[in-house]
Amino acid sequence: MFCIKCGEELKDGYCPKCKEKREMATLIVSRTGNAFGVVVDLNFEIDGVKYNILPGKTLTIPLVPGEHVFSYSIEVIGKREVNIKMADGETYLLKLDFFDLIYSKPKFILQEK
Repeated sequence: MFCIKCGEELKDGYCPKCKEKREMATLIVSRTGNAFGVVVDLNFEIDGVKYNILPGKTLTIPLVPGEHVFSYSIEVIGKREVNIKMADGETYLLKLDFFDLIYSKPKFILQEK
């Protein structure tokens, strides 16, 4: 994990160069159930790390504060990418619905602390 201000490697979340503590950001990915009995894994990537999720399941993913790339691919639309910038300690909710991903971009919702 690296400092988003200076790029220095963090030691237990602390930047020795900036002399500041960095708090991890969190992405909660929730897959909604789908109509028509579609029970298919949805594969996606965050910064090149692959994940998959079934309908009705939730993943909690800790991320280093900074900019991240969320990408997914569905045969009928090809690959799509969305950038998200997360600050120290922020938590975002991403609700994934298979059909919404075909017709619109995913929406990252900042959660209140």
